Amino acid sequence: MKSILTCLKTAGIYLLCALCLVSCAKPSAADDIASAASPTPKPEVKANAPINVSGTLIGFVVPKAADEALYLAMHGFLRTAENLGYPAKLFQAAQGIASVAIVEQADREGCEGLLVWDENGANAAAIKRANELSIPVVVPYYKSSEEGVLANPQADLLGYTEEVALSLAQRMQERECKAGKILVYGTSPEAAYGGFVEAVAAYYPQFNVAYFKCSNVDEQAAVDELAEYILWNRDIKGLFCTDRNGARIAVQARQAAQNLFKRNGAPEAKATPKIAEAATETPLPSATPVPEGLIKSIVITVAGYGFNEDTISLLRKNDINALVLEPYYDASAHAVMLLDRILNGQSVSASSTLNMPIVRLATLEKYELIYNQAKEWFGLN
Repeated sequence: MKSILTCLKTAGIYLLCALCLVSCAKPSAADDIASAASPTPKPEVKANAPINVSGTLIGFVVPKAADEALYLAMHGFLRTAENLGYPAKLFQAAQGIASVAIVEQADREGCEGLLVWDENGANAAAIKRANELSIPVVVPYYKSSEEGVLANPQADLLGYTEEVALSLAQRMQERECKAGKILVYGTSPEAAYGGFVEAVAAYYPQFNVAYFKCSNVDEQAAVDELAEYILWNRDIKGLFCTDRNGARIAVQARQAAQNLFKRNGAPEAKATPKIAEAATETPLPSATPVPEGLIKSIVITVAGYGFNEDTISLLRKNDINALVLEPYYDASAHAVMLLDRILNGQSVSASSTLNMPIVRLATLEKYELIYNQAKEWFGLN
């Protein structure tokens, strides 16, 4: 009996030791994981809930007097809003103070986001009123420095100069011109002229660049003026027009100069025409001799500016080599997409730049499709 008690006592001691060893052992990896996960998790941060697009009206404040360019901008707005599912409305008013009332009308109609056409800051008052009413504003195409503009997709208004200059110079080189001049022509050609000079000097130093300012409002007078200038400067082999109607004037002037040259030959130097005095404003290379062969014919490649019935027709007939397209449609379309992001609580860049495409005969169709759609939508046919 005593031996049995002794054995039980001994077993109890061993069991007690074993329990102590277990309680003092290092926690397992599973214990570590459980310990790390024990703090109370942070509340989940939820993204802004998407808006009900079909119930969110957006608008575009535009001038009452619209031209083809503005119709393209309006078309870009309406088409993109439709694609994204937004109900959209054009709010037309005279620029300036009158546009304030139209913004207030948009607010009463429940408009929750606005594009504002702000050419030369003419609708600054509309933007200010929209800010006071807490309506998000995006300004397309033109650069805007107005306070409260959340996004400003703007056209690079002179970004095209290098490509057009090199295109004309390349065409001159293809015609095996060893020298010659590119003329930048229009009512205000100086800004584009600088880009042409830089590009031609860098890539085609054998050619020169000049500009000539149109001084006539009457189109026929402008044609006659340019034709006479071309006749006296037959080393001009490339010509870019900075005005929307400039290509039409240039093509007519080129033809008129060719007819005069064939009929009468070169003008006599002793009878310095009045136009030569006006041409002194044009920075011409003073020390560059003109090869005789260069002035025996009038052959000029013309590039135009603006997308309209005239430039489209001239491009189709190969009367001009290319035309610069103002991205009114693209600017408005991009503005709507930015407004969509803003309304959904997403961040956007305050400013972005859109290139001005160079349209050639091979790419004309896709741009003409949008142009014709705009004409159909607004009854311009």
